[in-house]
Amino acid sequence: MVSQTLANLEGQLGVHLFDRHGRYPRLTEEGRNFGVLSPLTWRLADLGAKHAFLQAGFGWGHMPSHIVEEDVKRKRLVAITVEGFNPKAAFLPMHVIYRKDAPPGPAGQAFISQLRISQLRGKSR
Repeated sequence: MVSQTLANLEGQLGVHLFDRHGRYPRLTEEGRNFGVLSPLTWRLADLGAKHAFLQAGFGWGHMPSHIVEEDVKRKRLVAITVEGFNPKAAFLPMHVIYRKDAPPGPAGQAFISQLRISQLRGKSR
C-alpha cells in the first residue's frame, strides 16, 4: 500500500464514474461528488471501463476491492491510502423507499435494519 497526500492526489488525474442514465441528476448537474478528491477528472459510465483505464495507468480512483484484489496481488495496480482521509468517515446518504401496499420481504427488511444500525453508528462517531 502506498500513502499519498491529498495535495499530491489533487494534482493527479482521477478516474470516476457518473450516472449515464440521468437517474441521479443532483449528483451530476449540481456537481455533487462522492469520493472525488481531485479537480482533474475523467468521468466514465462503466465500472469495467474504469478498471481498464486504471490498469492502463490513466489515473487513480476508488474501486471495489473484490474487483482489483488480483491486480493488487500481481502488482498491476497499487492500493493507495490518503494521509488524513478516513474513508469510513465519509458520509453517503442512503434512503429507503417502498410502497405501503408492497413492503419489503425478509431480506429487504434485514437490509433496512442494517442501514439503520450503520446510520446510528455513524452518528455516534
